[in-house]
Amino acid sequence: MRTILEPYLNQQISLTATVCRYGAIRNFYSSKLQFDWQPTLLLTDINFNNLFLDHSWMKMGQTLLAFSPKPGDRIKFSATVVPYIKNSKKDYGFLHPRNPEVLYKTLKYQLERLSSPQAAIKMAIHHKDFDPIAETIFIEQYQQKHLPRQQQRSFIQVAA
Repeated sequence: MRTILEPYLNQQISLTATVCRYGAIRNFYSSKLQFDWQPTLLLTDINFNNLFLDHSWMKMGQTLLAFSPKPGDRIKFSATVVPYIKNSKKDYGFLHPRNPEVLYKTLKYQLERLSSPQAAIKMAIHHKDFDPIAETIFIEQYQQKHLPRQQQRSFIQVAA
């Protein structure tokens, strides 16, 4: 439950979030007596007024559909905090996004899409979110996932 949003109920707040992935929910339209699919957006690392949320699903209205954010984008927009029922309990989410803009692509998303480990390391070192400890962990994980056993040792020497 996102009770942290309760004081902001029906207020428009400015927030930043990372786009994680797309989804869809089934809506029932009583006027048409049929179901229809509506696209949704999973936002993670949500920050507003120095408060943080882990994640939130948001229905994509015409504003977000026209904006079409990509997974990995760090976006900034204004939205209204609204209540809804989730598993028979009251929860809070966001509706009516306004003025969306992309701040930057997240480092993790960019690194996962690079083909060579050397390019990934160069980008990590020159990125504003660079952290030497995180880089070491990333190199080890990248090795285990992508490189054959005999090449792992030479990869560390090239990276250093």
